[in-house]
Amino acid sequence: MKRSKGKQSAKALVAGKVTVAISFTLTMKEVEDAGVLWDAFSSMTRNWAKVLKCVKPTKGTVDFHDYPFHPGGSVIIRELNCDEDDPAGVHTLDLAAIKNGLTRMAKKAPGIFLTLYDHCANDGSPDYDGYTADALVQFAVFGEVVYG
Repeated sequence: MKRSKGKQSAKALVAGKVTVAISFTLTMKEVEDAGVLWDAFSSMTRNWAKVLKCVKPTKGTVDFHDYPFHPGGSVIIRELNCDEDDPAGVHTLDLAAIKNGLTRMAKKAPGIFLTLYDHCANDGSPDYDGYTADALVQFAVFGEVVYG
């Protein structure tokens, strides 16, 4: 075995990028219990959307902002800047959308995701605010933050 290859590899490693994969587990129960959708609907989200309809879950009794966390439950929202008859402005927030939104947020905006994670999994974060909660809703319905 030649040592020179090892030295070259070490130089390449120092000059290159290092990718680290870190895994976080955030349950839907933690997100629900943290009141994230309540925060979103009470603050930022109302600046760009309004709730059109709440679909009750098939089982259990919960507040409307928790409907999307339960099977069969959802909240239908409409973007305020879209025409009333434009179906593209209507979005369904349900469990699948929230899961997809969290995945997209973790990939595209890891800083926002970590703030949300810290708030939900560790009973609060000093950086958590209405923007963080609203970002989850936007990632769930658009796949990104559209309304700053």
